[in-house]
Amino acid sequence: METPQPFNKSNIFKEPVPYYLWIIRERRNDGYPFIHFQFSKPVITARDYIKLEKQNEKKVIKKVVSTYSFDGDEVKYEIGEGEEHETLTIENPFMTQEILNDIYKNLDGFEYVPYNMSWRCWPQLEPGDAVLIETRKGEILETFLMSNRISFKSGLRAEVKAPAPSQQQSEFSHKGTLTKKIEHIERTRIVEGKDYYGVRTSRDFGLKIKREDGKSEVILNSDKMEFLVNDERKIYFDVQEELYKFTGKIIASMFVGGTIDIGEGTFAVDDEGKVTINSGSIIITREDGNARIVISEAAGISFQKWNEVSEDWEETIGLDSEGAGVITGGTLRTAKDGRRMEISDNQIRSYNNSGELHGLATNNASNFGDIEFYDDDNLVFRIYNRTQGGGVSLIPENEASLVVGKEEHILGLNGSIVLNGRAVPSITSKTAGATYGTIEQQMLQELHDKLKQLLDAINNN
Repeated sequence: METPQPFNKSNIFKEPVPYYLWIIRERRNDGYPFIHFQFSKPVITARDYIKLEKQNEKKVIKKVVSTYSFDGDEVKYEIGEGEEHETLTIENPFMTQEILNDIYKNLDGFEYVPYNMSWRCWPQLEPGDAVLIETRKGEILETFLMSNRISFKSGLRAEVKAPAPSQQQSEFSHKGTLTKKIEHIERTRIVEGKDYYGVRTSRDFGLKIKREDGKSEVILNSDKMEFLVNDERKIYFDVQEELYKFTGKIIASMFVGGTIDIGEGTFAVDDEGKVTINSGSIIITREDGNARIVISEAAGISFQKWNEVSEDWEETIGLDSEGAGVITGGTLRTAKDGRRMEISDNQIRSYNNSGELHGLATNNASNFGDIEFYDDDNLVFRIYNRTQGGGVSLIPENEASLVVGKEEHILGLNGSIVLNGRAVPSITSKTAGATYGTIEQQMLQELHDKLKQLLDAINNN
């Protein structure tokens, strides 16, 4: 952005009331020029006023106090830190601490010069307008019109001022002991039949607290306590009749003792804290409205989630009123982490202490029904479902060995055996000829018989 051009006759105009209009040409970041206008504060020169008195030094507001007296009961709010001459005090019956905080945010550090001035008046100026006043000594007072009294007698004339107590006036305010005593009595005494912020005492009703608009009222005495809203009883305690009534919503942090009965037994709490619900239901909904728990004597217990597609509640875990239940969706695990079994995403998996796959795991990603075995997150064996009537395959993985059977135990195989996709046929029975010697004949015959038995077993003959 370019530096604004210096002010000269081409960009400053003076009006009858000395406002100055600044026409400032600047350049945006994208290179395009633009012009904006800015008015200065009106300047009141020595020829414009008759008499000017500068009361005190510049006043700086560092503290704001709001007070109001409701028939003797003073309500007071304050914010900031400062002496009395640095404090702005206002009266407002509708003030709250939040409103005062916002006022303080805008007025903290606000400053002006206190003065009194008689002058020829500019009617277009109003109380609250900022002005610059040039004294006859050449000093410039930066201040405001806080009080403006206009009169007309052979011309317009105005008395304006911006009052403020001096530091000495604030510091050395003094009241005598009798005055202090009388003021203390007036502040602290209670007069029968007089309202104090809606509070009244009487020999007829004891203590009565009533809002100014009459919408709520409280009556307290030794026999009864009565709370009314719009002339309707909301809370009523009659000590003599032992009658206690309440209408509305209860918000409490603790209940101690007693019983609760709503709907003649529909919802009951006994003196031991046991809750009984008959012919009713409880619905507990998550804050975002996407999940809930329904407990019903007719339907049982149901954990539900909201389905945005069907725009209806979908049951994930259910237990009907007869005790039979179905668990649908979600994750089931035997431990939060570490060594555990877990069922989720249509899979069963087991993990070791390090959270790695170890042991049995299903794999339904491609062919449904595969079973895998892992050793510290390393796949070592798979039972492969060939599907479409192809049976299953036992497949070692990652150079792992496959050992079938155990010493001193019988290993049985049923059915035909195919090696590398080929069947090995059996052989017909033969007898060793006399070409060989007796011992050789016996050896060859025994070997032939054993081989035939093996092949017959392989081929299930």
